Amino acid sequence: MEIELVQETKKMCEDIFKSLKAKHAELKEGGANVTILNEVVSDMNKVIEIYKEVNEENVLEKNIEVINLKDTLDEKYFVKEEEVPELEEPVEETEEEKSEETEDEEDEEKKSNKTAVALGAAGVVLLGGIAVHTGLEARRSRAEKASTEVVEETSRSIEVVNPTEAPVETPAPTEAPKEETESNELKLVLGEYGTFFDVNDEEQLNARAKYIFDNYFANNETLTEQQKQLITVENIANTIRIMNGVLPINEEGYEFFDGMTLNDYTNVLVEAVINVPSNVNDHYTYFPAYLLTVDGSEESDFIKSYSEIYDKLIYSLNEHDDEQVQDAIACLGFKFYNEWYLQGMYEGDVNPHLFNTELKYLTFISTIEPYNTTAREWHLSEKKPVCIYACKDYETGEKALVSVNDIVVALETGAWNNVGAKLGDMKVEPVQWLAEYYEALNDSLSWKYDHREVKTLK
Repeated sequence: MEIELVQETKKMCEDIFKSLKAKHAELKEGGANVTILNEVVSDMNKVIEIYKEVNEENVLEKNIEVINLKDTLDEKYFVKEEEVPELEEPVEETEEEKSEETEDEEDEEKKSNKTAVALGAAGVVLLGGIAVHTGLEARRSRAEKASTEVVEETSRSIEVVNPTEAPVETPAPTEAPKEETESNELKLVLGEYGTFFDVNDEEQLNARAKYIFDNYFANNETLTEQQKQLITVENIANTIRIMNGVLPINEEGYEFFDGMTLNDYTNVLVEAVINVPSNVNDHYTYFPAYLLTVDGSEESDFIKSYSEIYDKLIYSLNEHDDEQVQDAIACLGFKFYNEWYLQGMYEGDVNPHLFNTELKYLTFISTIEPYNTTAREWHLSEKKPVCIYACKDYETGEKALVSVNDIVVALETGAWNNVGAKLGDMKVEPVQWLAEYYEALNDSLSWKYDHREVKTLK
């Protein structure tokens, strides 16, 4: 019962989100200015937060919250025609009053445009080079980031019209240059971050696959012929399915799976996430792999926290800024050590080993493996190892400098024993997590294939 209600609540969130997106497009098409559409984005973010938080334990509370929010939004944006108050006959204005009103509106619009341009410039700065990270920043709690991540990814400065307020005829203000305002307005298109909520929704999934291909690979001239054959919209779509624990679909629309399927699509994932970034010497690129997961999920948020650092690393590598390169590598080192190795044992750190079993394989590859074709390449060429202070003796708390390279190798090979065992003065066999997660995902997909209902999407 709870599971069904969770699905129903999430479906309500999706429907509300789609309605708000359509309302935003309608308002924008109608010429809504920059003070209006920000309210729509704020309401969209409320829906996304509920979608992310709802689970079997809080579903009753969240269901009521969604219903109340829907009622509020219906009143706010979707008022029936008969509820709109009739306009009284407009009072005729003198030429002097019209002139003053026009000037006031022109001043207001100029202020609005200046604000939009300023916000746009700030966005360019953030995209050009992410702010300096430190070890402390690397261990920020996800709770601190949750309130800003969706807005950073999807929102720009916009305005919302209250549909209950009837329009009043006023002289048209002087039209401001569209180039300055439109570029800073939110326009969510299916496929972008903030529109992918259900891996079983074919429309959402295929739109996300096409969005990834169009924005990260279609115009990448550095791709080899082999990579061009592997990284297609269809293969990206099936990679998303498999890495999220869903059976892939063939050209006829039937589900399929055999002993080599996971390996085949792992090749697609590795080429897209790991190998493409280092195709051309002296120039690096980066594909944010959180786009392969459901938006707002804990796995997506976790991968996204690494993507922000990799973005900085790639930017610094291309700018030959060794100081910022080392800072980004140190930041990754702290996250590798505190989250993957220490398994989130300190407050504020995430334990990825507790994620959905089917998603651990994707999460491990997406966060750790890009290091080898970016930071490690820099290490080898510049011969400048980056080290962080890590605990050497768990009883005394003594710390020592540890190379980030060594941390990555240890995570990949299982060279280090379990931290919990060390704290308990026990010895355990090394665990190669990547191999373990591969086997778990393969077993899950194999079981689903053996117990599937034969069906086609066509």
